[in-house]
Amino acid sequence: AYQQGRIHRLIAEFCAEKEILYFDTMQDFMQYSNKPSLYYVYDGHLKARGARFLAERLCEHMEQDYFPQHPELASAQ
Repeated sequence: AYQQGRIHRLIAEFCAEKEILYFDTMQDFMQYSNKPSLYYVYDGHLKARGARFLAERLCEHMEQDYFPQHPELASAQ
């Protein structure tokens, strides 16, 4: 049977083991109230609104979690 979140957990574990930066947006997308506006239901690809939503989450993550740990990169913004 399909285990929801399993692939995300495996990827997160692999990235942690290899010290690869990993950012999981699954919960952000799951909590979004108007999911059909983010992606095409028939194939799951992002619509323009979905791409923007993903970019916004990524920017928030970088500002909150990545740049504080790498101040030499934050000044390049």
